[in-house]
Amino acid sequence: MTANHIDGALVRAYRNTAFEVDHAERHFAIWIGKRCEPLDALLRQHGQRQWAYVTACNPYSVRLAAADNARRQSALQAYLREAGFAIYPGRGVPAEPGWQSEDSFLVLGITREQALRVGAMFEQNAIVAGEAGCAAELLLCRR
Repeated sequence: MTANHIDGALVRAYRNTAFEVDHAERHFAIWIGKRCEPLDALLRQHGQRQWAYVTACNPYSVRLAAADNARRQSALQAYLREAGFAIYPGRGVPAEPGWQSEDSFLVLGITREQALRVGAMFEQNAIVAGEAGCAAELLLCRR
């Protein structure tokens, strides 16, 4: 995989991942290409329309040690909180064998452009994003 190309198998793996959200009232999963009513309800509760699902783990899909990923996630969390976003923890749970779950954050009120910048800043190939009432989309940070 070059810096300007994301392998099709990697994109398929992202598309087959359950993007889980830990919410005090209800645990739910976001799936690419599908609308998520619990997410829409959470957006309404916060008075927001846009969202993204981001991680700092495993930059460019290269597996790091758990301690390194934890440090990266902590930096991402601090960045998102400082920016004033409402965030909820979760994890991307891949269906593909040999892949591990990645700690992640659901970010409410973030635009696609902002989320793509965050993804690029934390060396991610892609993020998941959407708007209230619409299906979740996979957005590539690197083309």
